[in-house]
Amino acid sequence: MSDFIRRWILAGPADAMKTEIVMRSLNTSSIIQSRPYVFLCEKKSGRAVDCAQELGNEVFVTSDPHFRSDESQEELDKIEADLIVSCGWNYIFPQHVFTRFKYPCINCHSSLLPDYKGQRAYVHQWANCESRYGITIHFISNKLDEGKMLLQSEMKLFPDESIVIMHRRISELTGALLPLALLLIETGYKGKDYDVSAKSRYFYKISSRKAQIHRSCNKVLSALGLPLWLTPHKNRQTSS
Repeated sequence: MSDFIRRWILAGPADAMKTEIVMRSLNTSSIIQSRPYVFLCEKKSGRAVDCAQELGNEVFVTSDPHFRSDESQEELDKIEADLIVSCGWNYIFPQHVFTRFKYPCINCHSSLLPDYKGQRAYVHQWANCESRYGITIHFISNKLDEGKMLLQSEMKLFPDESIVIMHRRISELTGALLPLALLLIETGYKGKDYDVSAKSRYFYKISSRKAQIHRSCNKVLSALGLPLWLTPHKNRQTSS
């Protein structure tokens, strides 16, 4: 059994709906109440910042969201946190940042890994008319979205579900599972490997407009029994 997590960092965009919803969910958790966190963001204002302040959470605005400078890394040290949880953070943390923490750092990803890697993965699942979608909370490794899995949960994607509702459901599920992920980390759990035979695709960033075009076309293609017009991606081998 490892030690109790004393304090941790929730890293997310200052103006993100996902981060706001996750924080509101965390605010009701007895697990989180005894494991306080600092909200790390890249600017001083936004809906997530307003939410953190409303809930009485400490907000820390970094001077360098890439954490390349010595100053920004020293800022992290001053927070005196045990780990970082990335929740929609739009920048890649350098690997040497993670060595500054007591526990392995984790990421909250909006897909069922090992498939649908990349930013805003839920947009691609919606555009490609998947029947299921979900979230994966995983350890951060030196390869994007390939660290070992802590937790995973899925939901049905309804035909009439909008992309906004999908995003909200993902955010609510993330907030519900994150406290359990922290408990697993405290026990020393090292994570689970992904099925090497499963699809492993990296999807490139796409606009909401283009996603809507893909979804409309894919609904027709699916009804006709024809192959779908998948959003831009490349296949990737899952690492063990």
